[in-house]
Amino acid sequence: MSTDVPAFHPIERAILRALPRTQPVSVQKLPELTDLDIDQVRRGVEWLKFKNMISLTENSVQLISLSRGGEEAARVGLPERRLVEAIKEGKNTLAEILAGGRLKSEETNAAVAAAKRNGWIRFIEGGKMALESSAELSLEELLLQKL
Repeated sequence: MSTDVPAFHPIERAILRALPRTQPVSVQKLPELTDLDIDQVRRGVEWLKFKNMISLTENSVQLISLSRGGEEAARVGLPERRLVEAIKEGKNTLAEILAGGRLKSEETNAAVAAAKRNGWIRFIEGGKMALESSAELSLEELLLQKL
């Protein structure tokens, strides 16, 4: 047997047979083309790369997804929007809003700050809140809709 020809493992042979000659294929697609599991494919790809039989181009992909808090905000609304909705219902003090159950006490500071920053509320006498404008969706709400 000649020492010039590298010996191929059955996993490597399966991968080489499945590779198209004209275009790249993703590692994630190879299990479907070879009947190997993804771990076998990854191992075989590394072996073939080490033997200079294939070239590998790595691409980085960043995925964004909602956390539990983000999923809840998408479902029930951001705290600042829920604050505005409570004020629309006639609750105009934090005590009334908290008693109504729309906001949790730990959300109040952020909700009030965001609602003021968005120009949705203002404070009036006696610590009461009044609506300024709340028709426009905030950038955060638009982003939640897209996600």
